[in-house]
Amino acid sequence: MSGDTTSASPLYASTDTITFDSNINWNQVAAEYFVSYLEYNPNDAKVVQMLGTTYLYSLKNCTEGIKQFEHLIQLDPSDCVAKRSLGYAYFAGGEV
Repeated sequence: MSGDTTSASPLYASTDTITFDSNINWNQVAAEYFVSYLEYNPNDAKVVQMLGTTYLYSLKNCTEGIKQFEHLIQLDPSDCVAKRSLGYAYFAGGEV
């Protein structure tokens, strides 16, 4: 059966038609999904951290990154990674 493509499902048989749209900013798409999720789960620290990281490092939006890391520190004041990321966001945004 190995190598027999005649019995492949239609999904696998049609994979040659999949294209990648390089004009889409996938980091922005991810940020939008995180924001949508956080509307219903605003205290999910892991998603707040991912959103802050996406804003700061991928989208170069220090202002939004700062907001997310400040919120993350409110959720867990002992989170050293959030404090480091907040410090970097202040630095990158020219606030230090």
